[in-house]
Amino acid sequence: MRGVGFQNLVKILVEVGISYCGVALRYATDDFQLFTFTLGCFPYNAASHSAQHLREFVNKVLAEYKLVLGTTKFAVTDNEAKY
Repeated sequence: MRGVGFQNLVKILVEVGISYCGVALRYATDDFQLFTFTLGCFPYNAASHSAQHLREFVNKVLAEYKLVLGTTKFAVTDNEAKY
């Protein structure tokens, strides 16, 4: 059965309470061509899932790539209550 090892790993990670944050960049050209770049999926170990902590986490990840989240760039999350 394929994927059983991965499914077991996910179950273990959920049970121990490890959170992860995926970071992807999207860019639309003037002629509406969309580019998506996935930077990675990183362990999220901030004190909470508040907007402030999430922003600090994203800033830290982007800094590793010499990128900055400015006034024309945005962070978007899911609608989960813990954020």
